[in-house]
Amino acid sequence: YLKEGGTERIATIRREMQFAMEKGCGVYRKGETNKETCDALRGLRERFRNIRVEDRDRVFNTDLTAAIELDYMLDIATAMAEGALARTESRGAHQRLDFKTRNDQQFLAHTLRVHAADIARFNPGFHWDPDASGRSAFLVVTADEVVGVVLSHAEAPGVAQIDLDYVTPKFR
Repeated sequence: YLKEGGTERIATIRREMQFAMEKGCGVYRKGETNKETCDALRGLRERFRNIRVEDRDRVFNTDLTAAIELDYMLDIATAMAEGALARTESRGAHQRLDFKTRNDQQFLAHTLRVHAADIARFNPGFHWDPDASGRSAFLVVTADEVVGVVLSHAEAPGVAQIDLDYVTPKFR
């Protein structure tokens, strides 16, 4: 951070990062503007390598602190923007204007993958076949967070067998 010869101002890169995030990574977004944000953040990351820390002191250096914070903020902004671009559905408070519907089957598969180790701990022989007929899945969600999953299949006419009754660790 304290190298000589940098030409980029910390405040300029930070302001451009904020503008890019507001433009393409807000609550309502489209893939096209989100991709522009990802590209802009890559460019800002490249420019960050050439920042100028004007205060050369090594004690109580708020300019150096701002550079370190910006370094981390660029990492977080990039993770948020790339994650938002990869999300091809609208769910909760995140609205993709080019993907107006939810993909509940994909979200269920994701939830089962994320919690696979914990599910296996309590249900060692559990296997979910999404293509089998007569199967039902219920995701229990609060705000934008999964509380649990109930999976079942038709055992006989009017009778359901519960295959999984799972509650995520946070809500136990």
